[in-house]
Amino acid sequence: MALSVVYTVVNGVVYSEDRGGTVTDYRPDTLGSTAALTQGNTVTATYVYWPYGEVRAKTGSGTTNFTYVGTLGYYNDTSLRTYVRARHYRQNAGRWMTVDPLWPAEGTYSYSLDRPITLTDRTGLIVPLIVLALIAGIISCLISLGISLVRSQISGEDGRVAWCKGGTKCLANGLAAGIGVVVGIAQPELACGLAIAASLVGLLADSLCPCIAGCCKAPSLCDLLKAAFSAAAGCAGFFGVKDEIINWVGSLLSWFAKELARYAGGVLSGILASVIGGFGKIACDWAPGGPKGGGIWAGGGGGLAQPI
Repeated sequence: MALSVVYTVVNGVVYSEDRGGTVTDYRPDTLGSTAALTQGNTVTATYVYWPYGEVRAKTGSGTTNFTYVGTLGYYNDTSLRTYVRARHYRQNAGRWMTVDPLWPAEGTYSYSLDRPITLTDRTGLIVPLIVLALIAGIISCLISLGISLVRSQISGEDGRVAWCKGGTKCLANGLAAGIGVVVGIAQPELACGLAIAASLVGLLADSLCPCIAGCCKAPSLCDLLKAAFSAAAGCAGFFGVKDEIINWVGSLLSWFAKELARYAGGVLSGILASVIGGFGKIACDWAPGGPKGGGIWAGGGGGLAQPI
């Protein structure tokens, strides 16, 4: 008769197993793979893995099916095949064995955006990422639109111009934030490029949308600085700071929130870029040379604007 096995699982993380009275603890690495098995103070097995999950080296007599990303629920049901809820993963190929159920919204066989050293996919799906992309895009869009409309009330700007600027920035920032969340971890340079592109689109909107009211204008120095800061904010979350965000948030929250935190840099960057861009424009209105002030900040086109 086979021994019954009882696993201790907290928030989706496998901590230990009790096999017929013998308790074995799982010691994970930073990715969630089982690095060692212990019984009390005795190490019964150690594991080292290749990037896509094949066992590179093993010591000791202890065994488990929860090896590569095993403490997060990956179940190695054969030597080279792992069950990950929605589908099976093949370590020696570094690919899923079946098409992603979310295809074509998500890639077909690609595993964890081809970043197996830093990313996992414990459901076999990528739903949290898609949800966050939508949230980031919608919030960034609404912030851009809302700030443009509020600014029009403060400065007395023509409503048609405000809707033109707000709608253009809503679309540009929403797309940049949403797509940036999806590609930001695997390709931070591309996500940064999208943030810069969104800032440039916003800069063009500030210059061309007033043409509706018959008063086209060249970008002012303040507009250029605002666009630069907005682009920088949109890029920041996709580079060095994202790892600190992951580690800090992940250490405080549950495993599910930790998964979401992997993409928090993209969400925060998109929202921050929209906020800085919008309020930067309001600041430009009140800066010297803006509609409410005077000086060199409103310079552009045929020369520097004179104080009013």
